[in-house]
Amino acid sequence: MKHSRPNPQLMGFEDSAVFIGASINILPVLLFRNIQTFIYIDNLPNMDGNMEHNFTKTVNGIGFHKMPKGPNAKLHEYTHKSRCTRILYFMNNAFPDKMDPTALEYIRKSAILICCGYVPHKSIFEYMKPGPKYFIGDNITYYLSSWNRDNVCEYIQNGGVLIKEFYRFDIPKSYPYWIPQYVEEHHIVKIPVTKFDSLENMCTNKN
Repeated sequence: MKHSRPNPQLMGFEDSAVFIGASINILPVLLFRNIQTFIYIDNLPNMDGNMEHNFTKTVNGIGFHKMPKGPNAKLHEYTHKSRCTRILYFMNNAFPDKMDPTALEYIRKSAILICCGYVPHKSIFEYMKPGPKYFIGDNITYYLSSWNRDNVCEYIQNGGVLIKEFYRFDIPKSYPYWIPQYVEEHHIVKIPVTKFDSLENMCTNKN
């Protein structure tokens, strides 16, 4: 299969992406540099302080620094030292049951959904920017619509939302994506996927 990089013009006009259940996965930030704002949502409402510490340490290794805390205790903002890129990490937010109002305001400006590791509830599309969406996935997440009738995969497959473009990046087996110094762009392939049936079978790196 011939692999190619996404055309930057396809998503060049979209300046933000939302990532539900992001944990400390910073690969989308490294690979999709045309996205200016990454809205990270920690969907575990009772996460302890280790999450913030580990994420801060991880993004420090790729050139981000943490901004001073503002009035919203759940929002942790990180900006890059040389790129016009920022990460807005809303921790202790349970989606879709209990979301921070400020997080929802940012999500309403985004048309790009990052779906890696965790497949969120279909209601995320109700909060996102109206119109066609972009979908970013990987090769290690199981995109199966049958196990949960209310997730985004089932909703997309049944025509509930129009996806303009699908993207996939490939991660080798046991790839330490949480350690920035091991992340090199030439190790990860970005594959445009034009049919959702292909996305259902995107999980190619099975242990």
